[in-house]
Amino acid sequence: MKKTILFLTILTVCLLFASCTHLKHAITGEIIDPVGDFSQGSDNKTLVYCGNNYVLVEETNGDFYINTSEEDVLLGQTSNFPFFPNFNYYANAVENPEYLLSGSASNNTATCVYLREDLYQSPLCCVLQGTDYEFDFSSAFIATDEVSYKKHVEGKSTYGADIYFYVKDYPRLTVDMRIYKLNGEWYYVKSYKALKLSDPFLEVLRENDLIPE
Repeated sequence: MKKTILFLTILTVCLLFASCTHLKHAITGEIIDPVGDFSQGSDNKTLVYCGNNYVLVEETNGDFYINTSEEDVLLGQTSNFPFFPNFNYYANAVENPEYLLSGSASNNTATCVYLREDLYQSPLCCVLQGTDYEFDFSSAFIATDEVSYKKHVEGKSTYGADIYFYVKDYPRLTVDMRIYKLNGEWYYVKSYKALKLSDPFLEVLRENDLIPE
């Protein structure tokens, strides 16, 4: 009986949430009610809008911190109901936008960026916030198998710091990155990858008092 009551309560809350937001939900996570010719691309790393391909900026995927505004154009949304939050997709302009944004619909913050294919330059050139120091991501962060999220970060009390930088050509595209000091070295660690900060990059961070000694 208790399990039945709990199940009905959860179901009721989910239905109320859906009715309050007036949203259609899809288990697949596909884009719902897209505007114009906005659609998913050939894979989960590309989007298509106004005939242009937009490529996911994988280097810092999920670590962008961009406040959306009324000037951004809402293109569509995805949902994995009943697993929230919903994600919205925006363009930074009505016609031929330079980039698309996606992020949680609940706090109007974008954490993923898709650059127009003809503008995506690899390696990605960034600027350390509060300085004029420019760097390319692949030189500052080097792939490593020395550490892993599951072994060294998950469920553990770790020593870390937040660093901020932005894409050189688009200062609005700001990254809020959490780095960790593990075994005396600094790393950027996600559940699916680990990158070690290079010595030259660390030297700049220390010179600007952006990480603790």
